[in-house]
Amino acid sequence: MSTYFSFYDYDKKRGAVVFENDHLVKHYLPQKGEAVHKKLMNDYPKATQKMNFDVLNQLMAYFRGEKVRFKVKIKLKDLSDFESKVLKACKKVGYGKKVSYRDIAQKIGSKSYQAVGNALGKNPLPVFIPCHRVINADGSIGGFSGPAGMKQKLLKLEADK
Repeated sequence: MSTYFSFYDYDKKRGAVVFENDHLVKHYLPQKGEAVHKKLMNDYPKATQKMNFDVLNQLMAYFRGEKVRFKVKIKLKDLSDFESKVLKACKKVGYGKKVSYRDIAQKIGSKSYQAVGNALGKNPLPVFIPCHRVINADGSIGGFSGPAGMKQKLLKLEADK
């Protein structure tokens, strides 16, 4: 198996994408300093650096505020069936749209909104699987596993278009 990563810079921060045999398996949202590099090396110590310009160009277009339909093969690993169902339902939420944890739970036939939130917290591919578009039923922002303020930034980026 060939595992490689590509770094990118956004808003004076560094992010990364990780591939296994040309399938996207992990997206580290941009963070300051060496945080992403350290996490990546801890999670994928044998990965090599290789630029995937196609995916990076799509990601940069997204961060510029362009409506992007990502064209990349993804592979979800180490998730339960429930978590996979949640992420697949989340992937269908359109650009600039917001849904509630309850909406996702109902789509997959679950009554547990909290379990949906927990599953979204394990999303290995934020932005590509747009968990930032899932909010509380009362309209409040809800949780996010990414860097502080990033969920709000992504929602604002999409709302401005």
